[in-house]
Amino acid sequence: MEKQSLASMLKGENIKLKKKLDELEDTLTRIAGSVYIFSSGASESQINLYSKITEVIESARDELKVVTPKMGPKFADILIKKARSGTKIQVVINDRRILVEETKLSKAHKKSDVIYEKIYDLLKITPEIDLINNPNIKFLLVWTRKNVVFAGGWLEKSLLEKTILLGVHIQDIAKIEELSEIYKQLLPTFMR
Repeated sequence: MEKQSLASMLKGENIKLKKKLDELEDTLTRIAGSVYIFSSGASESQINLYSKITEVIESARDELKVVTPKMGPKFADILIKKARSGTKIQVVINDRRILVEETKLSKAHKKSDVIYEKIYDLLKITPEIDLINNPNIKFLLVWTRKNVVFAGGWLEKSLLEKTILLGVHIQDIAKIEELSEIYKQLLPTFMR
């Protein structure tokens, strides 16, 4: 009889341990599946960074945060439409004077027809968009409460489609909250 009670007790403990192991496995699968690292722009790339960023922007309901050194006309149009539909948008971008200098350089080297300071001006006069200057921005981040995409480069359709860039897509709420502390460091002290 003692052997049977010991066996049933061990069986009960094994069942509890199996259940805890299953819970841990589910948690690890959820966490691992919520952070995706991908390359974009190469011919064999499975993910198009432009499409991924557009998807995150379109998924924003009440709030969207964007960090970019500069912005192309296509994304400016997308953000203005999104802002006018009621989404609160905050854009952290390089100072206008930096954009003027870059436009002069690109015109001198015949690299681009885009005049980034005009796009900046358009965003600045859009009352639904909160534009914040930070001259130290060198990366791209598009942020909602449930999705974050970050990469090198800036919000320019042709750049995101044709340049080989490493991107990270995060859907883990805990990781997104950690990134919020980094985002706060990009803001002026009085806005933190």
